[in-house]
Amino acid sequence: MLSKNDERGAALSYKTKILIVDDEPVIIASLLHYFTGKGFDVAATISSSLAVTSIAPHYFDVVITDYRMSPVDGLQLARHFRGADYKGKIVLISADCPLIESEMKDAGIDLFIEKPFDVSVICGQIKDWSGKRDLGVELPDIKNSGPKKNFGPYAQK
Repeated sequence: MLSKNDERGAALSYKTKILIVDDEPVIIASLLHYFTGKGFDVAATISSSLAVTSIAPHYFDVVITDYRMSPVDGLQLARHFRGADYKGKIVLISADCPLIESEMKDAGIDLFIEKPFDVSVICGQIKDWSGKRDLGVELPDIKNSGPKKNFGPYAQK
């Protein structure tokens, strides 16, 4: 979680937004439970094709995706998001990943985690990125924020 002070000096918090894309419902449920419990703003889908066609990646600071999915695998998803100028971090997870490091780097993968994995390792890296403000996002300028934008059903009116 990042924070920034408003013009009065009061701390404003920013919840890191995570998108999880995995075709295994058990993995999604576990990651949703864990990251929500740690205070992150989390969304998930079991459909990699939905992630490509219907989700605006720029809303998210971090994308966690499985490699082996159909019809769009995690590497293709990463390439699609990077092609759409996504600046956040991408974490690729897989039990069996034949890719070499250069392929992952070329696709814009920031972190590879092999299954089975300890979710606290991913959480630690996200917190590290957040603490360094190295997520590819900037906190809004409170003094010049302009009109409020609606970012979904949980946005303040």
